[in-house]
Amino acid sequence: MTDDRNSNLSPPLRLPEGSDFLFVYGTLRPSMAPAAIKPIVMTLRPIGPGSVAGRLYDLGPYPAAIFDTASSTRIFGEVFAFPEAVAEAMRGIDEYEGFDPDDMCGSLYVRTRQCVTLTDGNDLECWAYQYNRDVAHARLVAGGNYLLPFPHSRR
Repeated sequence: MTDDRNSNLSPPLRLPEGSDFLFVYGTLRPSMAPAAIKPIVMTLRPIGPGSVAGRLYDLGPYPAAIFDTASSTRIFGEVFAFPEAVAEAMRGIDEYEGFDPDDMCGSLYVRTRQCVTLTDGNDLECWAYQYNRDVAHARLVAGGNYLLPFPHSRR
């Protein structure tokens, strides 16, 4: 007797060996990447959609993620694998995001490790950038997806 309870599940995702992963939710997404960062973004290898617990805010030209494992809301984005030149790509993205590992308090964003849930239900540890300023006056992005239509222009 065969067990076909899982027959309509997609095959397991095959991830590159030893990869570092990046979760992006805003202007690092290929469709939103400005010219200054696009060459680096285009070297990233797509893994698939994912989400992380937290809240997403609209700052106008770009979003601000506040990761919070206790949050009932999710931030939706995409997961990418870094190219072989991980350090070079990461340095470029750090610079774009205003992250300085030697000046955490002065950094606009801080690069952290987050547990990202992929659409197939698997979890993957990824690098992600959390906003490092006050969001008290920022507008919450309902639904947690910066790509969805919003009442005003972001550009």
